[in-house]
Amino acid sequence: MYKPSQKPTSKVLELIFLSFLIVFNINNFIKYSPYWGFDGPGHIYLIRYISEFWSFPKEMVYGVSNPPLYYFLAAVLLKIFNNIKIVQLFSLILYFIDLYLLSKCINVLSKNTILNYSVLCFFALLPLNLHYAYMIFNYPLGHFFAILIIYLMIDSFLKESLSKKQIVLISLLTILSILTSLTNLIFLPLLIIYLVLFPYLNLKHKLSAILIVAFVNALFLYPYYVYKVNSYGNFLHITHRTKNKVNISELYKTYPLKFYYNFDLNSFNLPYAPNYMKDGMWILLHQTLYSDYFNYQVDSKHSSDTIPTKGLINTGQHYIDKDKAMKFTGLNYMGIPISFFFLIVILSSLKNSFLFILDQKKTEYFLDLISLTAILLFFVQFLVYILQYPSYVNISSGYIFPAIFILCINLAIKFKSNLVQNIISLCLFMFSIMSYYTFFRSY
Repeated sequence: MYKPSQKPTSKVLELIFLSFLIVFNINNFIKYSPYWGFDGPGHIYLIRYISEFWSFPKEMVYGVSNPPLYYFLAAVLLKIFNNIKIVQLFSLILYFIDLYLLSKCINVLSKNTILNYSVLCFFALLPLNLHYAYMIFNYPLGHFFAILIIYLMIDSFLKESLSKKQIVLISLLTILSILTSLTNLIFLPLLIIYLVLFPYLNLKHKLSAILIVAFVNALFLYPYYVYKVNSYGNFLHITHRTKNKVNISELYKTYPLKFYYNFDLNSFNLPYAPNYMKDGMWILLHQTLYSDYFNYQVDSKHSSDTIPTKGLINTGQHYIDKDKAMKFTGLNYMGIPISFFFLIVILSSLKNSFLFILDQKKTEYFLDLISLTAILLFFVQFLVYILQYPSYVNISSGYIFPAIFILCINLAIKFKSNLVQNIISLCLFMFSIMSYYTFFRSY
């Protein structure tokens, strides 16, 4: 059993940190147009259409096969306020709630105030997290539900209690998360595993909990499943991507082993930058820190559709200013030690998971098993996805971003040595400062 921290967090430090985040993010929010990036116009079109007709368009436009919840909520906001920036503000509000939930978790589990703030600062200034904070996109809401589910699972374990109301609540949140983003499908098997192994429920209560989850999910998800299959022929169908199912051996021919271990961190010098930034797979722990930031950095200020001249590099759909892009390369190098600590966290969770499986009386290792299971499920889900759509192989962090939330929590609690904790804090703070400088100079 983890015991809550006995060391109170400084209120002054909290106020300074919160004030900085508010000023920094509002500055970027005001300057960041929701139409920037490759995806922005497509999502905005759907929201405008729904706000007028209250249904998805029948034509196969970008995003029309996405789950509906975010788009209808955004359409309501647009209808009430008649201002697309209010819809964009919704993403920023969700960003701050995510930070609050992370803060709640690590302050309960860790007594090291400096380490806690370094982890929180790292998560707050993660390039991908910042971009989703300003975007009109279904991922911010999908990530919010995912993070809230993880938080409630941790909270129930720490309280050694899981009532029927809590089970129904987590089940409903799982449904809402899936109706926002199909990347949250992993929470269905994760919730079942969580209930089966939860150490403070007897067998009768576990069976009852599983039946509740099955009933609630069937009641709400089955109609959407039928609609998706009848409309598109495949529950996982994505309208703007061509399905071309292959097996693993065929995929390997396209992406050989060396591709998975590409350590070229100076990625913007490659002839075709997104091949590394969006497709390089060795760094799930590393690239996830910034995958897609490059995509959404391509905007009206930084890109051109014209023939490249000196100082511009090809990004596939645009040409981007090399000086702007190269500022992010330093983050690649800063991410290496952080990725190393993340890897240690995963290996530690693997060891502790085996200890819990061998002896379930060692309840202190239960969260290790759940953390590891969640991360592995994200991997499996990703593999299923790329086998369905091999032409779009990428480790887009939107698919796996909640795993970073889990890893950040573990980063705050896994290392007992003060020296190691200080090294981690220093690495996280340095990364955060560089990320802040990069984004501040970008807008």
